[in-house]
Amino acid sequence: MNYEEFLKRIIYLIELIEKERTGTPQELANKLHISVSSVYRTIKLLKQCGLQIEYSRIRGTYYFFESEASKLIKI
Repeated sequence: MNYEEFLKRIIYLIELIEKERTGTPQELANKLHISVSSVYRTIKLLKQCGLQIEYSRIRGTYYFFESEASKLIKI
């Protein structure tokens, strides 16, 4: 995967998280065409960048603890 594809995937993931439409990790892996372990690694990377991402088993989606996407736009 090249850098451009990686960035597009990250942007798409952030959009899904902001909309709370990621689904389960397996469903998210299918949407992103990556493995479940890659989903976990990517989420971990975003958390290491300071984004507060949580997963709700009840809603079955990842979500931002606070509206993180709006903070990204300011960067």
